[in-house]
Amino acid sequence: MDNRSLAERGGLAEKVVTQYASIAVSIQGINILRNTVVVQIVDVDDKLRTMVEQLAQLIKDVDPGSNFRPGIHTHVWWTSIARLYKPISDEIADFIVSQRKTEFATSSIESIQLIETTKGSDLSKTRIIARHQF
Repeated sequence: MDNRSLAERGGLAEKVVTQYASIAVSIQGINILRNTVVVQIVDVDDKLRTMVEQLAQLIKDVDPGSNFRPGIHTHVWWTSIARLYKPISDEIADFIVSQRKTEFATSSIESIQLIETTKGSDLSKTRIIARHQF
């Protein structure tokens, strides 16, 4: 993909995200996903899902050959809070199970960035295409 295409994505993405004010979320439920402890991010009023679906369609329209596939990330959200490098004790596992439905906080998303990155963890390969403050 050329830089003009990336710039075009950023400009078109701005048209989608400017339709939104801040996005309400609830942070709840500790779970383990592979070797990572995560908390679920609940899209309180369905704005996040709608915005991501609109952005995914926009990227597909601008670059039909794009490998962007949001998959479950149009309706399931989480954030990592810890990595597990060895098996956990039964006590920790029991605690995590006991917290699966606990609501920890409510918050709002106040800004968003459209980025280009690789799947690796090397942030030096991440480039911001567009930013928007709600």
